[in-house]
Amino acid sequence: MTASTRSFGESLNTWVQTLAILAAGGWAVYTFVFKEIWAPNAAPINVSLTMEIGDGGRKAISGKSLRAIELNVSATNPSSRTVHLMPSVWQAIGYNVGVAQAPESFAKRLLGILGTGATKYEQRYAGAVRSEILAGGRLVPDSILQPSETVHRRLVFYVPDDRFDSLEVITAIYSTVSPEKAAVTWDVEPSGGFKPIIYRLDDKGGRTLVSNEEMSEMIGAKDVGLQLTAASHEQSLWRSGER
Repeated sequence: MTASTRSFGESLNTWVQTLAILAAGGWAVYTFVFKEIWAPNAAPINVSLTMEIGDGGRKAISGKSLRAIELNVSATNPSSRTVHLMPSVWQAIGYNVGVAQAPESFAKRLLGILGTGATKYEQRYAGAVRSEILAGGRLVPDSILQPSETVHRRLVFYVPDDRFDSLEVITAIYSTVSPEKAAVTWDVEPSGGFKPIIYRLDDKGGRTLVSNEEMSEMIGAKDVGLQLTAASHEQSLWRSGER
């Protein structure tokens, strides 16, 4: 092997080592950027909502018996991104149960709700014949949830002890990673139910009302990151030994 050949081989080896070092450094930078910046920003956000309803007992007040209902709610950010909680609501609805007048129409009624997309259900021998909104309000404070952080809320409300057969509590919470791009408020309908009103914000803070047709597109849009998490819990108000 000549000196010139040896010199070329040494130079090539040096370049290979240099490129390997640069490649390793580039991979390290890519790995850091991907794990610390790109991946978290691309991760989906879905606030996890848990709810528990408990019986707080009953008491006669001014000759009328009231039952205390305990509501425990927790909202958790399971993602790797910081989440902004927007205005949220909860509502309690009381139901009266009656005997179904036409049990033979059960299959038809069941087929009817399967095509609606709603999470309703039908019963052959019974069903709700009356409902009334009993309580409601803001669910949790507007706040910022860091990754894996949880906010809790515990409250007590009261219902007539012998007027309703079951109770349903419904919760809804909006969240976003871009609070400068969307705003949420709530309206109260004549029945007492809540209706969300969503706005798209421009760079100057101006608001554009989002129509009902656009609302589904607005929720989950990548440029907004707006998410809706809703939950419901239904519980019998009958007690063992009570009629």
